[in-house]
Amino acid sequence: MDLMSTAQLLGNFGEFVGSIAILVTLIYLATQLRQTTKALRASSYDSYKGMADSLMGTQIEYPIPFTKVQRGEDLSPEEQTMVSAWAYQVFVQMESTYLQHREGLIDTDVYQARTRGFTEMMNNSSYAAYMRATWKVVSKYAFIDAFVRVMNEEINQPS
Repeated sequence: MDLMSTAQLLGNFGEFVGSIAILVTLIYLATQLRQTTKALRASSYDSYKGMADSLMGTQIEYPIPFTKVQRGEDLSPEEQTMVSAWAYQVFVQMESTYLQHREGLIDTDVYQARTRGFTEMMNNSSYAAYMRATWKVVSKYAFIDAFVRVMNEEINQPS
């Protein structure tokens, strides 16, 4: 074998080794991407769960205004403020859910289930009047336009 043939052989071998290295790197990156996506989805769920627990905790810590709402009783101004602040937190949670779904971190079926709960609360629950009154105010300034449009469509659909 002459020098030129040896150089050609080494060049071909180098290309082959380089191809294998690229293939191994791509497989590794695909695996890492899949694991990162799973971790982001789990983190997204944990975030939602934490917000839901916080909302429930407010009702447990301050049960009187929420019990009054469920019974259809009048609330004091302080109780109205508390229920409105709670309703605002529901909207924050729903916007977070919307954004996570838009970015692909929440599956469509999960998003739809959460949206149904939101719509039920806005339309048919004992909280509907407080939720709608709060939404009317905060939807003008506190949330992104795309979320407001989607939620207004959900709210205005017949149940």
